[in-house]
Amino acid sequence: MNKIKHLKKNVENYSSNYDKSPFIKLDEKTDAAVSGWLEITKSLKTQIEDLKKPDAVIVIDYYPGVNEDELFHHLILPLYITNTFNANDLFKTETEIKQLTYSDVTDDPVFGHITRLSLYDFFDENQFINTKRDLDSTKGLR
Repeated sequence: MNKIKHLKKNVENYSSNYDKSPFIKLDEKTDAAVSGWLEITKSLKTQIEDLKKPDAVIVIDYYPGVNEDELFHHLILPLYITNTFNANDLFKTETEIKQLTYSDVTDDPVFGHITRLSLYDFFDENQFINTKRDLDSTKGLR
């Protein structure tokens, strides 16, 4: 009984550290970081030019829930990026994923199982192969 009280106390005192609106306060005097679409775009353009390479590839990783339309209009378009690849496009459909995971998840929240699936199992194989082919033939930014 003591262990149950201890576990219950830990659960009651648990506080999530997930930040739904992350931000970094910038010191106005630093050159290491920039904020705002215009400044970010200018910084990336400068860094790309400094590479002195005919092609460049930019990878953008962001939190779920980021406004992709805003990102596209304020960053992708101003950088004149001609080829874009979104990792979300590589995954199977929601229906396919539900079918794939049903035997592990089930409708029963108590008797579900830890999955034996890997990340690769969630990818649509044809999409993955086609995108890899397209990526391999991409020249990057010009």
